[in-house]
Amino acid sequence: SRDAAERCGRDAAEAVRTAAARRRRTPFRNAFLVCGLQDSCHDEEEEAEVRYQAARGRWRPSYRFWLRSMVPIGVAQAVTFACGNAAYMYLTITFTQMLSAFTPSVTLLLLYLTGVETPTARATQAVLMIGAGCALSSYGEGHFHPVGVLFRCAGILTEASRLVLTQLLLKRYRLRIVESQYYLAPIGAASLLFAAAFTELPLAYQRGAWGIVTAHPLTFLASALLGLAASFMTFLVIKVTNSVTLKVLNTARNAGFVLFTVTFLGEPATALQLAGYAISLTAFSVYTYYKLQEK
Repeated sequence: SRDAAERCGRDAAEAVRTAAARRRRTPFRNAFLVCGLQDSCHDEEEEAEVRYQAARGRWRPSYRFWLRSMVPIGVAQAVTFACGNAAYMYLTITFTQMLSAFTPSVTLLLLYLTGVETPTARATQAVLMIGAGCALSSYGEGHFHPVGVLFRCAGILTEASRLVLTQLLLKRYRLRIVESQYYLAPIGAASLLFAAAFTELPLAYQRGAWGIVTAHPLTFLASALLGLAASFMTFLVIKVTNSVTLKVLNTARNAGFVLFTVTFLGEPATALQLAGYAISLTAFSVYTYYKLQEK
């Protein structure tokens, strides 16, 4: 179906992009810079499309609406990208993906608190079970780094906030996918590049980090293009379903990613971690069954 194809495309793009970022032989330890450069690549195609729609008389946001409804989403997106990339400098891919299973629980809570959507009791139970399995996986982590966990938790909170605000924006105001990205991507790029100017840019010049970009141009270009594809797929899934479903689907994607990293990349994983993650996957199956029944 169309929904399934959109979800699979989004998940595949995000998984490949994350693996490419993690497996660079020479670490480019500048999370703000790399995400800002990727976000700045997202604007060209979107600009042409939006100008075409504007010529046809389509709606354009007022300054007040842009400031109140779009800037928070763009800033949250920037923080999510930066914290997500920074976490990989301290934690294994396996543990980072397991921590990501907390995101549906946080998203569900924010949806309820903001009144955007009231989840059913059965869906709530399944999402909480996903979080419980993730907590068990965290307890079994042998390479626990508090800074990395702090980055990942901050990313989870901002990601959940971004998804809830995006769902509200897309469904209440019925914005098109490309149209919304045209307004949101520059905000995220500007936020990341502004933060990088004060935190990472001076050190990047001192350490010769730009040489890594010139030495691996295809890797950075592929990462930017896959990030663009993942962003489009994210908006498509939220528009046709909801933000909780998006993050629950990510749990299934993460399962394959964890299996790949443990089997082929040699990432360590304890029996307790795998048991906790199995609980999360079981809960994902339950959630999927409940959502199908609701339809």
